[in-house]
Amino acid sequence: MRMAISPPSGLSATAIGTKTWIVDIIAPASANAGERVDVEVKVYCLPEGWIYIGVGGKYDDTQLSFTPLSLWMGPYTIGSFTSSFIMPNKSTRLHIASLYYTGTEWIQDDYGYVDIALAGVPLTEIVNVFGPITANAGELVNIDVRVKNTFSEALSISCATALYDDTPLTFNPDYIWVDPGSIQSFTASFAMPNKDIRLYVGSFHWTETGWVQDDYRYVDILLGEAPPEEGVVQLVSVNTYVVR
Repeated sequence: MRMAISPPSGLSATAIGTKTWIVDIIAPASANAGERVDVEVKVYCLPEGWIYIGVGGKYDDTQLSFTPLSLWMGPYTIGSFTSSFIMPNKSTRLHIASLYYTGTEWIQDDYGYVDIALAGVPLTEIVNVFGPITANAGELVNIDVRVKNTFSEALSISCATALYDDTPLTFNPDYIWVDPGSIQSFTASFAMPNKDIRLYVGSFHWTETGWVQDDYRYVDILLGEAPPEEGVVQLVSVNTYVVR
């Protein structure tokens, strides 16, 4: 029976096959609950002679069959396999495996996956943004952004921002593997310019085709001396603050 096994842990979730390569998994980035999700997988046959190649899939422990069941493929050719499923009422990870036939059994060869978000539900969420209310020109400003993995699977998560005049700000860590439901802190520092600034912050998760932005917030930092009781700004929603 053809089936996609569970993915390897960590960032190296994509293996390289010995006889086949999964070169593309085409699926929507998001879908509504109950919506039909169409999937196309393109598999490259390595120069090992003619072999039968197939594809298997799995989401939420549900096996997914592809059409055609197999293709007789020669070296340096690409075969296309299609399938569809009904989007569950949550974001899901679709695991894909390519397989080849030895003459007696099917062997799993390459592996890949795509994350499909439930429409309107981001896979990561900016929970808090901590920073000063005001800062003097030239003063070092420390920013701490807390990002939550709201997905049911581990994700590689990153945080990015642009300062005034679209100047980028580098965070530490650059990116990190975050378990489901966990919150990760991303920190950065910059010298306060001689004017008020608006700091834009975005949270991202990694897919096999690149970074996808999930959430977005901004905070305003005013030029001037700090108030008598120093505090930090906790962002609870867009442009809404709680001073502690």
